[in-house]
Amino acid sequence: MLQNTFCCAGADGKLRIWDTALTRIVSEINICSGDVLTCAWSNHDSNIIITGGSDCSIKGWDMRNSHSCVFELKGCGYPVRKVQSSPHLRSSLASVSYDMSTCIWDWQVSESPIEVIKHHSEFVYGLDFNRHHPGQLSDCGWDSLVHVFNPKSLR
Repeated sequence: MLQNTFCCAGADGKLRIWDTALTRIVSEINICSGDVLTCAWSNHDSNIIITGGSDCSIKGWDMRNSHSCVFELKGCGYPVRKVQSSPHLRSSLASVSYDMSTCIWDWQVSESPIEVIKHHSEFVYGLDFNRHHPGQLSDCGWDSLVHVFNPKSLR
């Protein structure tokens, strides 16, 4: 992430990059025909932004050439609610979805999840990596549960 910039997802299918020093949008990308529900910067490359949306896909975008995505991941049964880049592994990321799953992905290995965790009985909507403990994640769902766990694929 560049200094003074932030990204935001939109219900109009667009990803926008804002520059707070200029107080304006500096980039706008059409992501999908539906809603873009989440976006996150890569922890390893400040030019890469990861998005997830109502089209059930996860896409990686290089801001130096945003005309096409760098990678596209498919395997969620319902819209992707949150994505996070791993702080420890360059090509790993995690996502949560309205299909009640948390997925672990390696975009250099496969377009499909390398692990699917289903321990919620309602939509999963929150997710984060533990920066101090490699391989540890937390997620939360509408079932009022928070899980802190170590997926097998990240050990």
